[in-house]
Amino acid sequence: MKYYIQFFTFMCILIGVCSCSQNAKTQQQDEKEGISETVGSDRFSQLIADTAKVVVLDVRTKEELGEDCIQGAIHININDSDFREQCLKRLPKDKVVAVYCRTGFRSKTAANILKSAGYHAVNLREGIVGWKEEGRPVVKVNKR
Repeated sequence: MKYYIQFFTFMCILIGVCSCSQNAKTQQQDEKEGISETVGSDRFSQLIADTAKVVVLDVRTKEELGEDCIQGAIHININDSDFREQCLKRLPKDKVVAVYCRTGFRSKTAANILKSAGYHAVNLREGIVGWKEEGRPVVKVNKR
């Protein structure tokens, strides 16, 4: 019985040490690689109101740009083979990048790409579809 208690105690300590080292590693990776998070339209709206600290990025396709967009958004198509390189050239790393697409799936991928490039990226969970459903402001895009 004493052996089992010692073994159990040893395993608990071992698991605790491993968990702590993994958390430290994850935190270091987040600091090195940037941050990516997903938020709803309330928080997204609050973020993009601070234009001095936030850049809005629309990652939809060129065809989708015939629809409405969020005021001031920069467009970089996530499906472009050089998406990451375009982001590095056009987006400042000292600002939060608020990312959206049509429904939130591609922008989540884009936010993770930005995170791996050292950006702080925030994804709009429900995309512009949910944004408009909640009556949030949009502007018409000039078709080119």
